[in-house]
Amino acid sequence: MSTTPAVQVPDAAAATDAALRLLGSRAVSVARFTTGNCHWVFDVRLETGASVVLRMATASLRPAMCGAGRLNGLLRPMGVPLPRVLCADLDATFPTLVLERLAGTDLRHFMSNLIGIGGRLTAPPLPHHRAYGSRTAAVRPG
Repeated sequence: MSTTPAVQVPDAAAATDAALRLLGSRAVSVARFTTGNCHWVFDVRLETGASVVLRMATASLRPAMCGAGRLNGLLRPMGVPLPRVLCADLDATFPTLVLERLAGTDLRHFMSNLIGIGGRLTAPPLPHHRAYGSRTAAVRPG
């Protein structure tokens, strides 16, 4: 009886190792964002006090990760509010993009409130917060 070996996926330990290897700083906290399509994304606070986001993938998703980095480089100069790619290691066991941590409320806090109407997603009014989105394109509730 043959068994298929389990595919290794990025975890908090892999994110911690990547932060040290790529940024030269130890992670003091690592928390996985629980929403997303096919990548493993971690909110990482470094011993320097800085916060970054590590977007990691399995080797089979390497082409998608490379494409994401290229797309970010094309869209940001056009004014699309995306986080800056601080550094990347696309040849690692777990291809990784290190992104700036944008201020604002994470979408996961509102996912359950999204409503599908005619194939489009709409959201009910958001609770009052200082700002939503990135530092460069905040949306304030009316």
